[in-house]
Amino acid sequence: MEYYKFLNKTEYLRNIIEVEIELEENFNYVLEPMKCIQLPAGSNNQLETIVHSIIDHLTKFRDSTMINDHFIRNNIIRMDVYFPDLSYERTVHQKAYDIFSLFCDIGGTMSLFLGASLLSVLEIMEFVLQGIINRGVTRTRDKRTPRLNN
Repeated sequence: MEYYKFLNKTEYLRNIIEVEIELEENFNYVLEPMKCIQLPAGSNNQLETIVHSIIDHLTKFRDSTMINDHFIRNNIIRMDVYFPDLSYERTVHQKAYDIFSLFCDIGGTMSLFLGASLLSVLEIMEFVLQGIINRGVTRTRDKRTPRLNN
């Protein structure tokens, strides 16, 4: 029903009885002027046969356009559609990071690297100072203790 409304084909949604009444009115509208034609006796028989053949064609057309059980049985199909699997997969898209989480992650990473670099600088300073102190201690020890030469 929504499909026909979407396509602006609402005439397909009409009741069958209304359609039948409209067809009959249209047929009678066309047929009535033709019934009023009274040809004088002995006039052109060819015109008379043409008029009667038109009336016969219109009558056959009316009978063929009647919507009844026979028409529905021959022109409408019923189709059952089944899905192979009744379960479905739902995919939901959502943000992985909002702006606050992004800033938190960047700040945490920066503080980790900054802290590691400060510790590295302090360890290098400690290594240098220990080297200087150890050299100074060994030199003073060497001056105090005489070397024995054999």
